[in-house]
Order: sequence, then C-alpha cells, then structure tokens
Amino acid sequence: INLQHESAKHCFPPGGARHHVCCVDIQLPKNETASVHFNILENRIKQASGAPSYSWCTCSVEICEGQLGGKVLWILQPDGSIRMQNGESF
Repeated sequence: INLQHESAKHCFPPGGARHHVCCVDIQLPKNETASVHFNILENRIKQASGAPSYSWCTCSVEICEGQLGGKVLWILQPDGSIRMQNGESF
C-alpha cells in the first residue's frame, strides 16, 4: 500500500490508530454484482495499492481475513510499535 496516497490517510489518523491492521493480498471481486459499498472500497484499494497484492488498512484482523480475503502483514500496537505477523516487532 502506498501510505502517501490520499486514499490511505486513514491508516494513521491523527490522535489514534483506528485502522491499525495492514491487510495484503486482498481478493477483489471479479464481477460487477458486488455491493455498491464494496465497489467504492475496491476503487480506493486499487488507487492506494496495486496488483499482484492489493493492500488496505483495516480496523481488525477479522475484516482483513474474513471480509476482504486478505492476510495480515502487520498490526500497529497502542505504544506505536509495529508487530509483524511473524512475531517480530519494530
């Protein structure tokens, strides 16, 4: 994900870490029958990232894996450190 892109500003909002899960390898729908809400999100995901690994910041692991069909790359911790999915922290 291009964290400098306008559509990705929600990843690190001022005063909080609401969308603190970096989700990669998102499975975008391959048809036009997806919900209108997902189509809007899909456009933003495509603007801020690209194939072959569409990426987005979400507010939970469940949204990343369950709703977007992606994988968690890292999670921003309350102290500002980043915990990678493999357990490493920065």
